[in-house]
Amino acid sequence: MSLSVNIKKTYPDFVLDISFFTDAKRIGILGASGCGKSLTLRSVAGLIRPDAGRICFEDTVWFDKEKKVNTKTADRNVGFLFQNYALFPNMTVEENIVAALCGAGKNSIKRSAAEIMQQYDLIDIKDHRPEQLSGGQQQKTALARMMARDPKLLLLDEPFSAMDAFLREGMRLELIKLLDNYDKTVIMVSHDRDELYQICDHLLLMDKGSILTYGRTDDVFLHPQTTAAARLTGCKNISRIRRTGDHRICALDWGDIELVTADTVVDDITHAGIRAHDLTPGGSGPNVIRCGNASVSRLPFEWYITLENGLWWKQSRELYDTDNGNVVPAYVSIAPDKIVLLKE
Repeated sequence: MSLSVNIKKTYPDFVLDISFFTDAKRIGILGASGCGKSLTLRSVAGLIRPDAGRICFEDTVWFDKEKKVNTKTADRNVGFLFQNYALFPNMTVEENIVAALCGAGKNSIKRSAAEIMQQYDLIDIKDHRPEQLSGGQQQKTALARMMARDPKLLLLDEPFSAMDAFLREGMRLELIKLLDNYDKTVIMVSHDRDELYQICDHLLLMDKGSILTYGRTDDVFLHPQTTAAARLTGCKNISRIRRTGDHRICALDWGDIELVTADTVVDDITHAGIRAHDLTPGGSGPNVIRCGNASVSRLPFEWYITLENGLWWKQSRELYDTDNGNVVPAYVSIAPDKIVLLKE
């Protein structure tokens, strides 16, 4: 199954202008709030009409401005999970699911609804209305209602944003289990890189209404290409650089330290990135960095260490280890292949 999107939508203070093609099964869209992620999803679903462009799923054109094609949302057979789940407030869990099964005979609907509620473990709360449900139960009901119609494309708009951290972890695993049995296309929007990394095999990064990069999730994290993409994937250490050789740079924002890189430093490289977990204690290898007067703070399972030159380093710690006296060595090092070369 393939999806082709090439659209533009102009708002008073924002322009959505994106173009991508994918035949992946699980696609994540990652970006900060307000970058156009949800607008993209709603455009694909037919809830927003773009000003220009074309949207095609498989061999069917859903939207074409020039040819005046704009297929109704109901006819696109898309399952859309909203952030607030959009359950019918005056209906029970069972009635919400039955509403999604319109078109079948009455007995068939009741039988199908029972099977779906059994599958999603909703039987015990089938007579409850949305206000009586927890956040996790609301999401499971919304997912069950969405899947009842066997959509050929699933669109998930920040499905965990309304949950606390503990519930979110459990629902992520349940969603992964559900998607393992769904052999069709899924697009999930989030500003949480961890949940997209966990769920999606392809990743699209967005910023200010445009696409920064797209590819396999691991490849996007390993080679973000630009400073904006690196920040979205969680790279905290980014410095301007001066090229001093084919594989050598001077990091201007880290005390002008000289570093050796595995990748060739081409002319359009302007910055370098180092992920906080990739620094290692000790003074071995070609890239040795003095820690100096470093500052240390702690989280439950990590030390946060800021070196004298501003580099930020994460080290694992035991929960009951509160002594930071030996945490900071005299030097740390970074392998050349862990230095990420970036464009502005």
